Amino acid sequence: MRLLFRKTIAWLLAALLAVGLAVPASAAVLPDGAGSYTLRFNEDGSFKIVIFADCQDGIIPNGRMTKFMADALDKEQPDMVIFLGDNVLQEFQPFNQAGIEQILRPLVERGIPYAYVWGNHDGEYNTKENMHAIYSHYGTCLTHDAEPALTGFGTCNLPIYASDGSDDMVFNLWLMDSNMYLDGDKSKGYDYVHQDQLDWYVRTSEAIAREQGHQVPSLMFQHIIVPEIYDLLEIAPEDAEGENVCEYNGQKYYLAFREDADAEGLMLESPSPSTVNGGQLSTVAERGDVMAIFTGHDHTNNFRATVQGVELIQCSAMAFMARNDDRTRGYHTVVLSEDNPQDFDFTTTLYTEMYPDETIADQAEAYIDGAGWGVAYVLKCLVQYLVDLFRPLTELLTSLTAA
Repeated sequence: MRLLFRKTIAWLLAALLAVGLAVPASAAVLPDGAGSYTLRFNEDGSFKIVIFADCQDGIIPNGRMTKFMADALDKEQPDMVIFLGDNVLQEFQPFNQAGIEQILRPLVERGIPYAYVWGNHDGEYNTKENMHAIYSHYGTCLTHDAEPALTGFGTCNLPIYASDGSDDMVFNLWLMDSNMYLDGDKSKGYDYVHQDQLDWYVRTSEAIAREQGHQVPSLMFQHIIVPEIYDLLEIAPEDAEGENVCEYNGQKYYLAFREDADAEGLMLESPSPSTVNGGQLSTVAERGDVMAIFTGHDHTNNFRATVQGVELIQCSAMAFMARNDDRTRGYHTVVLSEDNPQDFDFTTTLYTEMYPDETIADQAEAYIDGAGWGVAYVLKCLVQYLVDLFRPLTELLTSLTAA
């Protein structure tokens, strides 16, 4: 207990110190001096992205997960990280902030820039604007709101330029807010990328093509998968029952890809797109610049499937505290090539692969370490909250005293 107390105090001091530290961007993500950043391929022509999907934790995230994140970053040495939403679920602002800062800590300590898209749960207890303020002031956050009038928050694109320092845009990353629930009503089911967001995507893509003189290959990232995933599943009879049967819009399906489907991977739960098809996939397919759409949301599914010429890449969750499965829990890596931007490498690394010999003692150590950091960050955020809460009164008293 005494050791844990001493470690907690040390972590608290470290956390307080970290608040004021400005963390430099990686060599491939360079500040432009105007509050934003320019992404470039490395000198060797590579650009690596690590994806963390559905951390979905709370005030003190699971220590095994944050250790997994840290070890993944040390192993992969990525140029940036993308979170696929449903990161932290907390109603009280200081606790929400503490949770966010803890899942970002492994990145901030290593100076790795990151971006995020929103999940359906992220905005249930707090506004996206409030949470974005936390993200944007902690580490190097690349997500921004391209057009505030658009549905949702944080829909934007991140160009990746040539390694030679020119204005040649070699690649592009689209970050889409797939929103939360239909009409803001959880009982109606999940939402989707809306038409105004798609219109923005099309006109932005067209503008990029005009400026560059060619279509720029790209990847798209969001939380909720598109409904067309069900076009690839095997249809089941109306009387079919069992764990391997799901239902979508009145039709039953087996949790298995059709034999003629261009798909591979694991599907351990029912895909959960919106019941409304907003036309995203057809729009993206017609435009032709997006090679793949990466999604989270369905924690235990991990697959690649192609529909209408666009890959749907389902990324399984990092979560320990929410729905999870040892067969799919992991992180994901995308490697882009400047010399061959029309192709990319994608891999998944499972938790069980990273720690094949993990013991109960190893788990306990990770839990204790995570709990220590958690307590430190919660205390730090509570102190900051109280300081901010009483700042107007303090300023008033100071002005009265001075008078």
